[in-house]
Amino acid sequence: MSTKKLLFIHHSTGANLIRQGNLRQILKKKIPTLQFWDHSYNLLPLWQVTARIVPYQTGLSDKDGHLTGIDFRIEIANTDPQGYANLFSQPVNVPADNAFSKIVTNFDIVMFKSCFPVTKIESNRQLEHYKNCYIKIRDNIDRLPDKYFILFTPPPLRREMTKSEYAVRARKYADWMKSVEYIGKRENMAVFDFFDILSDNEGENANLLKRSYCPFLFFDSHPNKKANNVAALKLIGFLLQHLKKVEG
Repeated sequence: MSTKKLLFIHHSTGANLIRQGNLRQILKKKIPTLQFWDHSYNLLPLWQVTARIVPYQTGLSDKDGHLTGIDFRIEIANTDPQGYANLFSQPVNVPADNAFSKIVTNFDIVMFKSCFPVTKIESNRQLEHYKNCYIKIRDNIDRLPDKYFILFTPPPLRREMTKSEYAVRARKYADWMKSVEYIGKRENMAVFDFFDILSDNEGENANLLKRSYCPFLFFDSHPNKKANNVAALKLIGFLLQHLKKVEG
């Protein structure tokens, strides 16, 4: 298998998945031909200092997890669907002079996710807006048949931070993202169901972050270390399966 470069675009929940789930270290052992890079929040001024004080503000990290001092100026507020739709709608230019061009020029596989605020879906109108954003993302992915894209369904909120009807819509959104209706027969994209791994399927906590995956603070919906250990192993299995498609 030839070496492939993967970029994971995320914010804090993705950073915790990498660190607490030991994702990069396990991938090196399980899939040594895969170079796993990641891009978190854009760098702040004096990044050598601020990236250590504000641990998610790291820009681009290389295959060994080292800060590169580079970021692609990805303008995404909380990795929301509209932000990704805007990013993926940028023209693909050579030489690369925008964020999307830099991403697809430098990487074979692009993996990206939204954070848990996205799953507070307060109305059907909001749900339809999110779907329309991802249709735009999908249609722009169609421009790049030689690249492979992995979309995450967004992680669920904990019970204290949402309402059951919002969470039901979040489940509908996640189910739609992985559906044939959305993906069709496309060979260059796949959906990792992060939402389903982290949420309960039934009972009073249905469609919400599993109680055993909740951190101590009642207002914090970041999946805890236990959750990230489980999700990282699931993701590695998913990547092993789908890298075969990348190889053709």
